[in-house]
Amino acid sequence: HDVRERIMVGLRPISPEVFAEVHAEVDALARLMDERAAERDGTDVHPVTFFELMTAMAFAHLADEAVDAAVIEVGLGGRWDATNVLDADVAVIGEVDLDHSMLGDTPEQVAGEKVGIIKPGAHVVSAAQTPGVTAIVERAAADAGADLVVVGRDLVLLGREAVAGGQRVTVEVRGRRIDDLLLPLRGEHQARNLLLALGAVEGLLGASFEAVDDDILRAGVAAVRVPGRLEVVREDPTVVVDGAHNPHAARSLAAALRDAFRFRDVILVFGCLA
Repeated sequence: HDVRERIMVGLRPISPEVFAEVHAEVDALARLMDERAAERDGTDVHPVTFFELMTAMAFAHLADEAVDAAVIEVGLGGRWDATNVLDADVAVIGEVDLDHSMLGDTPEQVAGEKVGIIKPGAHVVSAAQTPGVTAIVERAAADAGADLVVVGRDLVLLGREAVAGGQRVTVEVRGRRIDDLLLPLRGEHQARNLLLALGAVEGLLGASFEAVDDDILRAGVAAVRVPGRLEVVREDPTVVVDGAHNPHAARSLAAALRDAFRFRDVILVFGCLA
């Protein structure tokens, strides 16, 4: 809904005033970089992009806020992404499929870019993948000496049922069963994404994860909000918005519409560039 959602602390977007202050600070450095790059490269210069500027702003603000932990979403691929200057303790890899064409023409080529976020000794959480992608993730984790946790093997969805406003799920996180998690997101794909999130938390906390009470986890899951993903913006008639922007996401959206709603008729308003 708002560009400020890209930089959040404690589920609260950065304020307009602070956003402006951080932008002024970072933009001055970006302009200086652009000037020096132009002097060096002339007409071949590659100016700082919007995403690079936003990423730098996010890092600056999170540093100012001295956050204990940060969740950083990769913008494009991973290996060459602006976010990959971080030495992340945990690397999360979702379900790999075809997306931006510059990342490759096959899921395996895309995976080769995504595993670039795995740092030495990191904790890797991977969705269930096709055999070809699985091999690439396993090899990258082994090369980095990283601990690998996989959905379907170490993170298991034991049960789910659609309820008003979302779904109720039961999961197992590396042998620990957690019942009655109320996830206010629709679609089985979001239940699988929840497994990735819990795996990331377990990887970050290590042995301390066992000391986190189930009710704490339930409260955290119940607080999740993802605007623009099967978001109901009006009722009677029901109007749902979703940002699905590749074939994999479109298939997930179609399945979730059947799973979470009981529409007799659906009118699709669809927009894309090509």
